[in-house]
Amino acid sequence: MTPRFIRTHVSRSAPLRIAARVALALPLAGAALWGPGLAQAEGGERCAVGDVAWSSAERLTCRVDPLRRPESTPDLDALAREQPVANGSSRITPGTAVSAPAIVRAPEPSAFERARALAADGELDAALGLLDETAAAFPRLADRVALLRAELLIDAARYPEAAEALRTARQSVDSAVRVEAEIAEVRVRILSDDPRADGALRALMGRYQELPGEAQLRLLLGESQLRRDRRTQAAETFRVLDLHFPGSPAAEAGLAHLTALREAGVRVRRQLTTERVDRAERMVSLGQHERARAELAALGEVRLSRALRSRVHLAAAQLARLEGRWSDALTHQQQGIRQSPPVSAEETEERAERAADLMTAALSRDVEIATRRVEHMVGRRAYAQLSNAQLVQVIEVAARAGLAEPVRSATHALSTRDIAADARMNAALEAMGLADDTDLLRMFEPLANTRSQRGTQAAYYRARALERLGRLDEARAAYGELKTHDRTPQRYYAMWADVRVRALQPAPASDSRRLDPAATRSVGEGTRGAPVDIAPGSLHLNVDLNLVAERLLPLAAEHGDAFPSLPRAYDLLRLGEPNTATHELYEAFLQWRDARGTALRRTGLEGVARGGDRRRSAVSFTARQERRGLAPEERLELAEISSALGDHGIAVGMVGWSEVGARPRAHAHLVEEAALRHGLDPNLLFAIMRVESVYQQGIISYAGAIGLAQIMPRTGRLIAEARGMTDFDTGDLVDPAVNLDFAAWYLASLIERFDGHLPLAIASYNGGPHNVRRWLRAHGPGQPIDAFLEFIPFEQTHRYVRRVLTHYQAYRAQAGLPPEVLSMALPSGDDHAIAF
Repeated sequence: MTPRFIRTHVSRSAPLRIAARVALALPLAGAALWGPGLAQAEGGERCAVGDVAWSSAERLTCRVDPLRRPESTPDLDALAREQPVANGSSRITPGTAVSAPAIVRAPEPSAFERARALAADGELDAALGLLDETAAAFPRLADRVALLRAELLIDAARYPEAAEALRTARQSVDSAVRVEAEIAEVRVRILSDDPRADGALRALMGRYQELPGEAQLRLLLGESQLRRDRRTQAAETFRVLDLHFPGSPAAEAGLAHLTALREAGVRVRRQLTTERVDRAERMVSLGQHERARAELAALGEVRLSRALRSRVHLAAAQLARLEGRWSDALTHQQQGIRQSPPVSAEETEERAERAADLMTAALSRDVEIATRRVEHMVGRRAYAQLSNAQLVQVIEVAARAGLAEPVRSATHALSTRDIAADARMNAALEAMGLADDTDLLRMFEPLANTRSQRGTQAAYYRARALERLGRLDEARAAYGELKTHDRTPQRYYAMWADVRVRALQPAPASDSRRLDPAATRSVGEGTRGAPVDIAPGSLHLNVDLNLVAERLLPLAAEHGDAFPSLPRAYDLLRLGEPNTATHELYEAFLQWRDARGTALRRTGLEGVARGGDRRRSAVSFTARQERRGLAPEERLELAEISSALGDHGIAVGMVGWSEVGARPRAHAHLVEEAALRHGLDPNLLFAIMRVESVYQQGIISYAGAIGLAQIMPRTGRLIAEARGMTDFDTGDLVDPAVNLDFAAWYLASLIERFDGHLPLAIASYNGGPHNVRRWLRAHGPGQPIDAFLEFIPFEQTHRYVRRVLTHYQAYRAQAGLPPEVLSMALPSGDDHAIAF
């Protein structure tokens, strides 16, 4: 097992994107760093992004404002949950500029990388000698050197020497190194067949409830017990491993050992029926759907108590819902409710709501049932004789099943009536795609004349009706007026107006163009075809690390006692380890926030391992005062240094948006590399980062989502399994390179699953693909995608889609690219088996 800080924070490099102040301070060709959207900016008019997330290309033609001190820094606790748009004085700076991605020659390998290469070539003594020299030259990094030394010694089965090195690593000031060392110490005990290994692993799991690599450690323990001829204990270790981590590579290896033990005559305790149900439920929650389906079917043939039978049915309902088998899900949910013992009133209500939702999903698109319902509602009356409420209900029922005639008749009758604004808007949106657009125009026009968010929404859909009627000049004029007057959050409808104006242009893409992972680049950005087979670390920061280190040195010398991470970052820059240096700078940022009383506790590897807050470290009163009193100009200097290394999250946290710009291209070399590898538009990854984490590399949400792209541990495991990555553990998601690579792969897969419909992929990233497919069942197949997005029932996902889409299109405009033309037709939602 390679130390995480070594295998995830290796030196990389790519075109530099930093603030103008950093560009001026470093000897780089500044003009070459400017993208097409900003290359002309100096000659344009002054402008400010203000409180908007969307700015079309013309808004980006502006001069950079003079340097100003931030009045306050953003609330990252709130941002981690739902990040607001940049406020007040946000502006476009050269820090948001783009340069064309380029693969450049890798820099000279660092001492850590050379040591690993020597060990891999069988020259372990030379590798250890190099590490000894490094520790002598950089004593502040003795803990990191010791951790790597231990891992090389473990690989060589020199366990006593490894244990000695780990004692040094355990004393680290960096919690990530300490956690790695604790895990490695237990691993050494297990591999050396220490009888105390069993207790050591139990103690480790007690300290870290979500221990990364726990399954692998349990497997190693069982194998150690076999070597010590404790076969009965080993059998129980392997059995429990399968119960807790069913379907994992470690559990599969454990099952192979169990089979061999049974053949050797060892008595292996059989699973209790309760354990089998627990295991099946865990398979569903872990995403092991094929195994779960088989196990649930087997349990269906077993005699079970009513309580256990209820759990089996409810698990089967959950699995069927995840797979889009709505009728099966409804049947199992109803049977589970019937056989369940008494539960709380809250649980009873939740189960009933789930059953009702599944009934809607199972039956809403049934044409025969919908036809009977409409006939029952209308009877022998003319549509003009129905009440407003009855007409709205007819539209809702008929639209879901794609019944055009009832929708047209009901909309026509409703269009001339005076009804409540919300009911009018919702009925019109439901009817889009089936109703006559002349009637829809009449539905939207009374609302479009009001100066409100509802009025802006209606004005956009009025323009859409004009477009669909072929009144294109009027539609263009309406879109242009909308872009001028949109005051909604993120200027969402102004973004859609830009997209539709782009779609009306005769030359490029048409309305049916779809975004697919094999062709996501527009002309001018550098068209890419299929995903490119590119090795990790192929793109590198194009920055002189020695000059960055020189800038950091005065701060490290002045505040090294209060911020021990600063001199460590300085040493790492001198060693040629920029990504590890940014990790240390992030630790300094966390220490500063803690001293100010605004600590981010759920961060980093320790936060992942604990499944919650990091343990607080004792800090002297003097050190805390010094941390709290970090001067504004010193914070600005740290922000610029961090930005030079690609980490704009630290910069945003230290000095606020006004000094960084609304949309910096954070971790650009890693984003470009991941996007290139998976055939994705890098601007989409930037937008995801902006909304998910505000570029905070180590942040963990209260739901457990990890890192820059906020990937859930379950999703990370399933991505790794789909890609055949057997050595993955959830702690890897803290690393920016791994996190962004997984996010790019997952986004590309979601885009493919939803037939290139980017908004649905974005909704799936936040709300889950199974939920998106369920929402598609609640709306008619003819409804356009912009109207569908209005009805997303999860408030968080509803806002999330709007924010990511607007930031995505704004990032494209920032790069001088036109808006991505999005397909307006909905897919069926039933074409792909979506497991996660």
